[in-house]
Amino acid sequence: MNMKSEVALRWFGLQNIKGVTLDDLKKRYHHLAQMYHPDKGGSSDEFIKLREAYTFLQDYLANPGIEENLGGKEKTEFDDILKDLNKYKKAFVNSQTKIHEYENMISSQINLISSFQGNLQSGIEFGKNQDDRLRSVLDEELDKLKKQYNSSWWKQPLGIRTMSEGDYNYQYNALIDEYNNIKQKQDSEYIDNLLLLYRGLVNQIVDIINTVGSIQTQTYRRHDYPSFLLYRLFQ
Repeated sequence: MNMKSEVALRWFGLQNIKGVTLDDLKKRYHHLAQMYHPDKGGSSDEFIKLREAYTFLQDYLANPGIEENLGGKEKTEFDDILKDLNKYKKAFVNSQTKIHEYENMISSQINLISSFQGNLQSGIEFGKNQDDRLRSVLDEELDKLKKQYNSSWWKQPLGIRTMSEGDYNYQYNALIDEYNNIKQKQDSEYIDNLLLLYRGLVNQIVDIINTVGSIQTQTYRRHDYPSFLLYRLFQ
């Protein structure tokens, strides 16, 4: 960036940079941007120069270890190249870190969904086994009742009390009612367990999404290439 430091300081009404923080600079910039932005009646050229001055001073404050003369000496092209190389190196390392974070989160989501699928399948099989066992018990009881009813015909000539058709129907309906009540309770518990499992999955996915969002909302400046490109990729 070909801008003298004294010009950059003048845009912000400063004699020197001593004692100025990044937060102070940012506040001054936002105030001046309201004045010079084309949408606010300023000119594009003035706003571009203001932006250049802000980036110039921002870079200096963000990298105090880099020797920089803020007394008016213009930086050489070689200084700019070295600074850009250091900046790109740092951005590349940061980008690698972000990529690893995304890889870890994607892996977590895959494992989470796989685990959910396994638990869901186990829950479905458990519910089916419960239904099969309950139906098996019902069939056994109905079969016993039917045999009891059919075996009573030979006792009638002997005057032995037998199961009437009315008794048979009553007991039959009682067994069916009991089966339906137990089945309804089992189904209700089965659905509650699946909903609990689903809510747990949703909550964990929301946590992962929030983590992704916190990474995406970190501040990236355009000269932070290539991390800026990574940020745009995941928008």
